[in-house]
Amino acid sequence: GISLLAIANSRSNIETEIQTQLYGNLKDVAAQNDATIERVLEDRQQILLNIATEIENQGFDFTTEENIWKIVEWLENYSTLYECKRMGIIATDGTTYATDGYKKELKDEPYQYGIQGLANISSTITDQMGEEELINVFSVPIFMKDGKTVKGILYATYQTKEFLELLDINSFNWFSVYF
Repeated sequence: GISLLAIANSRSNIETEIQTQLYGNLKDVAAQNDATIERVLEDRQQILLNIATEIENQGFDFTTEENIWKIVEWLENYSTLYECKRMGIIATDGTTYATDGYKKELKDEPYQYGIQGLANISSTITDQMGEEELINVFSVPIFMKDGKTVKGILYATYQTKEFLELLDINSFNWFSVYF
């Protein structure tokens, strides 16, 4: 009985460790394990870049909160179409406006990169708006006409479990063979 318990415990510990590693950083997991996920991540980032370009071309005004909410409202169709948890705009002061109605100051990873004019896929973080769950945030800067000055940051939030499901299908079939 004791050896079975020890095996069960060690299996549980190994599964926990594997889960922990998977949740670590999607970009690393994608790079190491699976071209499919890498493509999915790149496609989602490209979609955001295209939407950001559209926002720049439309000449949306970022100067008032009311105008930022108008942009967020404009994003709702995209959020539905691309099955995000939410999409939104981060203003240059760090205030985040979301398609599901949240407004919060979040100067975390997406803001830190975006304000420097850099696109980013965040590490796995706990959602600070709405339901507390693990998410990854894709973000891209939106530039003024000069192409240098950041006037806002476009972001899309996805549930981490969605990416893990892709991994389960593609990369970890060996897991069930050994356990």
